[in-house]
Amino acid sequence: MSGIAFSFRSRTHVAMSQTPVLQRIWRSRVAYLWIAPFFLQFAIFWAWPIFFTFVLSFQQWEIIGAKEWVGLRNFVNLVQDDWFWTTLRNNAFYWITIVPLRTFLVLVLAWILHSGALRFGGFFRTSYILPHLISEVFVGLLFVIILAEKGGSLNVVLERFGLPSIPWLTSPDWSKISIALMVYWGSFGYFAVIMMGGLQRISPAYVEAATIDGASGQRVFWTIILPLMRPTILFVVIISTIATFSMFEGPLVLTRGGPGISSMPLTMLLVSNGFEYFKMGYASAIALVLFALVGIVSLLQIYLLRGGTTED
Repeated sequence: MSGIAFSFRSRTHVAMSQTPVLQRIWRSRVAYLWIAPFFLQFAIFWAWPIFFTFVLSFQQWEIIGAKEWVGLRNFVNLVQDDWFWTTLRNNAFYWITIVPLRTFLVLVLAWILHSGALRFGGFFRTSYILPHLISEVFVGLLFVIILAEKGGSLNVVLERFGLPSIPWLTSPDWSKISIALMVYWGSFGYFAVIMMGGLQRISPAYVEAATIDGASGQRVFWTIILPLMRPTILFVVIISTIATFSMFEGPLVLTRGGPGISSMPLTMLLVSNGFEYFKMGYASAIALVLFALVGIVSLLQIYLLRGGTTED
């Protein structure tokens, strides 16, 4: 029977390969109509804007008026732009201070909640996801109140303990730290939930076997949980990288990129050039460079963290 079925599939495959493509599409027109909205949406809102941005990066256009082809001039100007290098360093600072530490902390928290070592685990699972449900603009406004130099909640607490107040939003160095704190608070729960999902995919047999052999909880975490969680960690790191390089509303509300441009991310430079100075070609060049940076960093992370397996 298996030989007959294989022969039937082979003849069917040969017949389909000899049928013209347009004829096969017409035969399956109902199925294609069902999936057409997705591809239409993808073409209009994803494929076309990406293609248009790529072409526009080699042109000079001020939204109103004709486009002028300038070749690589936008990219040359970008390399010579001090603001670009400052915002790029800001993004590097945000990535270094946010992504590695947050990934480790959410993994530890997820493991504690998953193992049941913490009482009232259900309450904490609910409470740490709530900040992610709040609008990023509202989170920025909330941290403006918390981190205000005079009368801010955090500085009031510091002064109660006899410590000097900190210029969270007016210092070039502290303003970047303020943005990092805001991102930590707003996104911690979201990534912890992803880690919890990864932990639930690990078979309890591994932990039980290690516990029977006398392994401590710390040893189980480092030698069993951490290697098996590598694919989930890789996913969290890549998503965190994309989110860190694309954040816009929070820094805009909290510091407006200041003082000066000391806390401005690349996205704010992009939007400023495109919709404030109407340098759409230059803004498109920034968008392509940002896209390339995120891609390179993500590929590097995949290379460094690949090889993990997770028990289904």
